[in-house]
Amino acid sequence: MRQQRETWMKELNLTDDQMAKLREANRAQADKLRALRQDTSLSQEDRRKKMQELRDANATALKGILSAEQFTKYTELQTQRREGRRPRGAGAGAGAGAGAGAGDSGGTSPAPKSGQ
Repeated sequence: MRQQRETWMKELNLTDDQMAKLREANRAQADKLRALRQDTSLSQEDRRKKMQELRDANATALKGILSAEQFTKYTELQTQRREGRRPRGAGAGAGAGAGAGAGDSGGTSPAPKSGQ
């Protein structure tokens, strides 16, 4: 989380006031999401709907904190962060060495053998 905040500060050129407001908005959203996940009375579909509503409300709050340019950059950073977390996808291309031999490249294996 700390690294993410530092990235936001640099990439979005946030003021201290914006950073404090952003931190509070994200903390509030995290609390609401946590409570929603723990609510066992909801169906999975209802939970998904409510989670999307919370995400939409958070985006609206962030638009009130960030400039239009900062918000655009923020959404780009979030997309990159999510894509970086999903190496499970079938050939996302950004997997950090997670391939267990299923890939077609194999260019890294011959290098150690050449040194022997």
